[in-house]
Amino acid sequence: MAGTELRQKAVRGLKLASAATAGKSVLDILAQLALARLLLPEHFGVFATAQALTGFVSCFTDFAGLKFLIRRKTLDNRAASTIFWFELLLGLLVAGLWFFAAGPVLTALGKPEQIAFAQVLGLWIIAERLMLPRALHDHAMRFGPVNIAMFAGVVAGSAVLLGSAVAGLGPWTFVAGLIARTLVTAGWMWKAARFVPSLVFDERFVRELLPFGAPLMATTAITFAYTNIDYVIVGALLGDHLLGIYYASYRYPHYLIQFNIILNSVVFPAFARADDNEHIARGLRYVTRYAAAIAFPVMIAMWMEGRVLVEWLLGDPDKWAGALFPFQMFTTLAGLRLAFTHWGHVFVVRGNTRPLLYAALFNLPAITLGTWLGARFFGINGAAVAVTVISFGTIAYCCFIVMKRELEYSYLDALSPVLRASAASLAVFLALRLLTPDTDLWAAGRLLAGGGMYAVVFWALCRGEMIRLYRNRG
Repeated sequence: MAGTELRQKAVRGLKLASAATAGKSVLDILAQLALARLLLPEHFGVFATAQALTGFVSCFTDFAGLKFLIRRKTLDNRAASTIFWFELLLGLLVAGLWFFAAGPVLTALGKPEQIAFAQVLGLWIIAERLMLPRALHDHAMRFGPVNIAMFAGVVAGSAVLLGSAVAGLGPWTFVAGLIARTLVTAGWMWKAARFVPSLVFDERFVRELLPFGAPLMATTAITFAYTNIDYVIVGALLGDHLLGIYYASYRYPHYLIQFNIILNSVVFPAFARADDNEHIARGLRYVTRYAAAIAFPVMIAMWMEGRVLVEWLLGDPDKWAGALFPFQMFTTLAGLRLAFTHWGHVFVVRGNTRPLLYAALFNLPAITLGTWLGARFFGINGAAVAVTVISFGTIAYCCFIVMKRELEYSYLDALSPVLRASAASLAVFLALRLLTPDTDLWAAGRLLAGGGMYAVVFWALCRGEMIRLYRNRG
């Protein structure tokens, strides 16, 4: 696909995805903020343990069938049908095995009362395998149906979440909402794709999928393990109440990754169609710059005015006592992940998935040990520091050292206007912190002033580029 046409489709997709995700994210975060007020920290803690274990098991059903189909130059019903049946049957098998394995695993962790909860959550493993029609839309770079489906899923999931919480279902609220959201999203995608899987199973496509998807599946499983093992460790050492505080402190800042979801939905198909390194590097520069442009002011605001922001987000400060520092650390981690994790697309579109696997293999034991030591000696604050430092250390190594071997690219060039705008914003915050009292009203004023300075400087530095991109001429 020609560079100009590819860029135009990608930019149109980003416009649509951004608009849809803005509405979806607002609705989603409002529902989650309501849950912080309706549920107790220990309810979050129960779900955190079950979600960590069930989510890890579900990774073994995902051989990256969506990416496999998207990166094919041509896509027909036979290939899509084969991959659909393969992953669905695998999902049924894994969900069945988890139903029987949940008992011994949770008993060994000292949480036998959560067995039924984890077993029912296993239905989500099967529901996730119904998302394959997304590949048909992404392959054709039709981003509208995908975003409509995701928005419909958030609406349904939020309604079920709030209804279940009000009904007093406690941690079961999360299971009901998650399954409802996944099923509605998948249903809309199937309807828009008009995909009817044929009763075929072509072994050729499976033989092609396995060497491509197996490293990604292993990487996904290991990545999920190291991004969730801290829940299991914190819960085992500190109990469900503190785990709930830790989980909420991680989960809410990571709503920033919603922006990565929309970027990934456009960036990966665009990278897969790119003709040469120049087009890939240009796309990576844009996505890094504008992802960081969203992430950095959020990180600054959380460190400057974290007390007010956390109380506004979670509500009752007594119920959520101890959340501030983990919230600040995980906001930093979420922001850095938003800005830097697109390096992996460069390797995936070239079929070289080993660097992702190696990074995950390092992170799993490092984060396991770091979380245990941090939680054991410093509680949830120590666990938060360990997870943040180790996670971003690996990302930085991959971005600044490993990727240099694959693509000539400068992160400093991409981030220059973001860093300059951040410095100006931080200067305003620090000056106002010295000159104004620490009250909620003044904190709101400082947020407006600091955010306004950031926006003004960034606009001054990137105005021409942003206008060209918006008009699809960049």
